[in-house]
Amino acid sequence: MASEGDMIVRIMLSNLGARFDNDSAPVEALDTDGALKKALILGAFNDSSLDAVRLAAHPWIEEEALNPQPGARTGDKLWFSASAGEDGRIDIRNSQISGSNESAVVYLSFRVFSPRSLVNLLAEPDMPRLAMELRTSDHYTLRINGVEFSHGAVSDGEGVTIENLPLEKGWNHILLKIARGTGNSQWGVSARFVSDDAEYMRSLGSALSRSSLEVTEALK
Repeated sequence: MASEGDMIVRIMLSNLGARFDNDSAPVEALDTDGALKKALILGAFNDSSLDAVRLAAHPWIEEEALNPQPGARTGDKLWFSASAGEDGRIDIRNSQISGSNESAVVYLSFRVFSPRSLVNLLAEPDMPRLAMELRTSDHYTLRINGVEFSHGAVSDGEGVTIENLPLEKGWNHILLKIARGTGNSQWGVSARFVSDDAEYMRSLGSALSRSSLEVTEALK
């Protein structure tokens, strides 16, 4: 099994454009600029009696201890992989979701590798700061490793920046819940991770699912 140091070196080289001859290479969720290029999606869940705020607040599934895998089932829904288009957006409306696009909720899942803990900012004020720039509509909830970290309204036009993401050292599960009310607007999502530390960003890794990251950890 590859050591943590080997993994960080591999991630840094990959983010600099290196390619490795290995058929077991993991499916990465982020591109070299930190933008979300692929995620697992589950949904849609619908309730026309709820607005976007209440749709996003409602626990449609067990959100705290998920381990999404491509093709796996949670309740009566299947997790499937969706990719961002040339505009950097994952098109939710025209993806393979079941259910309606109206008064709807979908979940997006992926994994992010951090070479160090970003949890205790007060104890280590010089630690890197990581944020997520998110654009979607109409409301979102962000969970990191099963714990709700942020929620609120968001628009495609302005977006929202979620500051000081508390990643643990190693692999972290990112779960976004996106809720949409009614209307004819497009329904998509784009996300990008940014940091004030360029070296830290070069060491940031990603994977579509736990099975994919387990492949990463097994690489020599």
